[in-house]
Amino acid sequence: MGRGMAPAASGGAELLVERLGRVGLASKVGARASNSSHVGADLLPWDIRSADKLPWEGLQEDLDALLRVQARDNAVSILVFNEGFYHVTLNCLVSAVKVAKLDNLVIVAAGARSAARCRQLRLPCLDAARLTREYGGAAAEGDAARGSAEWFQLVWVKTLAAHAAIARGYDVAFVDADTVFLKEAMPVYRDFLSRNNADGTFMYEEANQTRDDGAPYLNRYLNSGNFFLRSNARTRRLMDAWLLGYRFQSQTNGNQLWLNKLEGLAYKLCLSPAACARRAAEGWAAIHPHPNQFDGAGQMCTPDSLAHFRGGLCTDRRLYVHAVCRAGQHLKRRAFERLGLWLVAVNPDDDLDVRAALPPALPCGGGTWRQDYSRPSFA
Repeated sequence: MGRGMAPAASGGAELLVERLGRVGLASKVGARASNSSHVGADLLPWDIRSADKLPWEGLQEDLDALLRVQARDNAVSILVFNEGFYHVTLNCLVSAVKVAKLDNLVIVAAGARSAARCRQLRLPCLDAARLTREYGGAAAEGDAARGSAEWFQLVWVKTLAAHAAIARGYDVAFVDADTVFLKEAMPVYRDFLSRNNADGTFMYEEANQTRDDGAPYLNRYLNSGNFFLRSNARTRRLMDAWLLGYRFQSQTNGNQLWLNKLEGLAYKLCLSPAACARRAAEGWAAIHPHPNQFDGAGQMCTPDSLAHFRGGLCTDRRLYVHAVCRAGQHLKRRAFERLGLWLVAVNPDDDLDVRAALPPALPCGGGTWRQDYSRPSFA
């Protein structure tokens, strides 16, 4: 629904705001007009016409209050909003609300312009300046070049936000903005951790690389762009250790590199329920990675077409598609367009006029991460 469309009928605003307060972003408020009959009734904040204050509005400087309002079953889902990735972030948000059913979102706006835009969209925003005042540092503006000082600050914001929430006792799902969910998310995260006796999960990246002697090998490491962590003493120690990288290396190293250096120092990887239970009993944060999203031949980067998805888009392997190896908003958008996963149309004359439509394939059905992925995706 665009901004030029008629507001909701009088008398419904109070009920709408009450239901938003109870069940969050993914409220169901009955059938609504849409360009696609496939799109459900999940409410996107920028479509709300009521002038009434929403439960999260005005809390962008009050982290504790925002977490209390947004948490569901003691968990929040965190996404970093940066104006330089405006369209990609909107695309992610549509999938998060309409497909993943994440009604516990906290949108961390990195930079003053981003914070203003986040509020204009009526999202549950936290101004990242609130975090950087607590932890020290500066929030990035714009589409920061990879490896620049602004880029390092931007990628570390997600660690700060996750640390702050976990330290306050909340479980955290973190989602990079260049992500499109394929299925309902929170039940998958919780089931995966429960079945494996794990404290948390990050995606495994698998990349073909070559040793100095020319021998090929498969490099497996954690991707920090999509993770779920329970809040407990072990994960709080992990987050404290991760935060040290921000204190000492945030100008020269990204948070993902530091995370992988912490294996055996702040957490232990485990690939079975027995191994995870043993690591936790030893006092380590037990991290069971979820599978590399693209299987076959050590494939790490986002394929150019669905033809390269073994078994199709909707398989046990994938909860989401994360556009890794695509630098900058334009290349990430192009990757999603080629995969049929571009979900938004933004009015070029009014970029607050955002329309959304899901392709018929979404949401995907079937199980997720039920198979054994402990072996590399190729032998």
